[in-house]
Amino acid sequence: MPTQAAPATCRALAQDAGDGCYALRFELDPGGDTALVLPAFEPFVAFELLAQANGQPLTVHQPALDLPLQAVTLQLSPGTTRTLNTPIRLCFKPDAPPSDQGFVWTIAHARAGVTLQVRLSLPAPFDGRYPLQFD
Repeated sequence: MPTQAAPATCRALAQDAGDGCYALRFELDPGGDTALVLPAFEPFVAFELLAQANGQPLTVHQPALDLPLQAVTLQLSPGTTRTLNTPIRLCFKPDAPPSDQGFVWTIAHARAGVTLQVRLSLPAPFDGRYPLQFD
């Protein structure tokens, strides 16, 4: 009986950057035994952050970005993981106004009780929603 190829996976990760803020990155695993080639841009900002608390949506304040993007080709080899670092810092600031710095996204809520999902703007098989995990 033939073995089933592993599906492609994405892990959306937030790493503590201090002061209630987190650096965001994505780990892409092509799965299977076929290389994947995907178009993308650097710096990588092609994603949307969706937040909820108590079943209600929260606003993620995202100041406008005006920066040059460079087209790149992501090559993902079978058996390897490709990390996409982003310049975005996600900050939980319940008592402070949102930042006006383009790379600082703000949620006016404490981190506790907030669930987050990321929607990537990449071609299949990574064109889905992924839970944001804190490491």
